Amino acid sequence: MKKRRIALFIILSVLFSAVITTAAEPMTDIENNPHRNAIEQMAELGVLSGRGDGLFYPDDNLTRAEAAKVAVFLAGFDEQDAAQAKALLQAFDDVYAGMGSHEWALGWINLAEGEDIIGGYGDGKYGPGDNLQMAQWAAILIRILGYETEGLEWPTGYDQLAGELGLTEGLEYVSDSYIRRDKMAKFTANAVYIERPDGSTIIDLLKSMAEDRLRDTEDQQPESINMSVEFPEVLPEGGGQTAAIVVTVTDKAGNPIKGADVVFFASVSEFSDRNSQLSQLETTTDISGKAMVTYTTLAVDDKRMVEIGMNAYKDFVGEQKHCKIMAANQTAVVCGLVKDPFTGAPEEGVHIHFMSSGTESIGFAETDDQGRYRVVVPIGTYHMFFMMPIKDQITVKASSPGQTYTIDNDKGILKGVMTGVSPGKTVMAFDWSVFSPSPDDWTLGTEIQSDGSFAIALAPGTYELFIVGSPNPSKTGIIVKSGQVTDIGTVKARW
Repeated sequence: MKKRRIALFIILSVLFSAVITTAAEPMTDIENNPHRNAIEQMAELGVLSGRGDGLFYPDDNLTRAEAAKVAVFLAGFDEQDAAQAKALLQAFDDVYAGMGSHEWALGWINLAEGEDIIGGYGDGKYGPGDNLQMAQWAAILIRILGYETEGLEWPTGYDQLAGELGLTEGLEYVSDSYIRRDKMAKFTANAVYIERPDGSTIIDLLKSMAEDRLRDTEDQQPESINMSVEFPEVLPEGGGQTAAIVVTVTDKAGNPIKGADVVFFASVSEFSDRNSQLSQLETTTDISGKAMVTYTTLAVDDKRMVEIGMNAYKDFVGEQKHCKIMAANQTAVVCGLVKDPFTGAPEEGVHIHFMSSGTESIGFAETDDQGRYRVVVPIGTYHMFFMMPIKDQITVKASSPGQTYTIDNDKGILKGVMTGVSPGKTVMAFDWSVFSPSPDDWTLGTEIQSDGSFAIALAPGTYELFIVGSPNPSKTGIIVKSGQVTDIGTVKARW
């Protein structure tokens, strides 16, 4: 049997390069790992994947959630099967929609239990975050290969059979030790070449599945595409730090799209070009719909926001995204919600400029379709400029590392129509009882529009209204209340 396995390994190793040329997401933390070849082979077949950011975490122990995915994939099920299996009746008390960090494995665990590949603990629990012993992983592979027999003694019978089949070749096998992710990859790479009792092999099945995926992706003519991005939000200061940006392109049904063109660009604070710091500017997605580039920081990026933009195209259909990476040793999060002051509807696409206590820009944020924004900043005090028709500014003191700050804006809106003055002139409002110069003073004035209308965001108070250049107030005693719109109607300008 051993000679036959070696011959089969040689033949199928050639087939890897001749038939299955799928570019898996590069993993940057396995370069010196003794099981690197096994990890890369299994990743190219779709059996294994990293955890984002181009990292595999080879020294981490295999979890039962991860084991379910690998085992079920080896049994011939794919991502679509797992997606459908999410709807199956709940098999375990701790495996359900909304269960937390292991929810991604819900369908895989349901399939593992339904196909008698991996069971629970017998108390209604599966333990998705628990680790597996080497003997347990050996038993799972023996079961998938079809060599498990009734009465096989635990664990010695499985230990012996694993050695006889060649599952443990190239491994230091310790039955009751937890199995690491890199050793699981080697274990699995050994298993796929072992002949089953009927003469078939798992590698034949995996190769067929890979060819089907390749054929499906080549035939795709998407009406629309979706793009998601994985990236680190924060990098240390000092320059020379590398971030992996991984893009996944799918169709509207969630199926990965191979061969989509992805163009990347980089800048700092929207003004300084950083394309030279990207590993590449153009690439295409692999069979998993993924494409990756890296960005390496410069020392001048410290405490500034690096923006990575990306455009993906497939058959004249496109999508664009961007992500922001902050190079700082201590950071906080500023988030909030922007609404239309007149209708209360969320405001999408509002540009928010973050300035330090001086005049230095650290970067920008933009509201999403729900009017929400979120940005990582170095700890400090910032003036937030909201670039809206009604301009506004608020100050946030993000002083504690790791904290999230949400600043409520208690201002109201003063609106009206000014006659007797040319459009473009500036109208300003002052509450003399509390007025003192501050960085927020610019929001006390606005330009008069072509129809004579104006609107100003103001803190609660009693105001006088002036045309800039006139010492005479056009209107006095204007009361502005928090969260309300004060419409003073038509006012004649006084000079």
